[in-house]
Amino acid sequence: MRAQQIWHWLYVRGATDFEQMTNVSKDLRARLPEHFTLARPEVVAEQISADGTRKWLLRLPGEHPGRESARRRMRLYPGDRPRHVVSLESGRLHAHVLVLPHRHAAAGPQPDAGEIVGQVMVARDKLGDWQAALDGTRLVSNIVMMGMGEAALQF
Repeated sequence: MRAQQIWHWLYVRGATDFEQMTNVSKDLRARLPEHFTLARPEVVAEQISADGTRKWLLRLPGEHPGRESARRRMRLYPGDRPRHVVSLESGRLHAHVLVLPHRHAAAGPQPDAGEIVGQVMVARDKLGDWQAALDGTRLVSNIVMMGMGEAALQF
């Protein structure tokens, strides 16, 4: 039951602080930050084009104090029926390139699940998608992963 409550706060309501989880006991809310973080990537730069496409340069939350955090690019494409497509560029920073079998293009460090989810949560934050989803009009409808399949294509 507790896992379902926390899941709801994180992925349905977009909680950014454990204290927002009002139906979770105070004791558990106090213990959660000792083991988990709700840190999202930081938007370092944002560009919005005339067609509504948004480009963000993100700095991922640092795992080690004093070390430079990884950066990722993310794009949001406006869709029809007010939906949007989130394009996550992972591994190295690169231009908008789909997965192609180039043996000379090393993928670089791959993101973990937390990085991917964090990037989607940033897009939902920026669009106000948390409230829209509660109203039944979710704005982020698709996620496109880019730059992660090069190694798989070599087999």
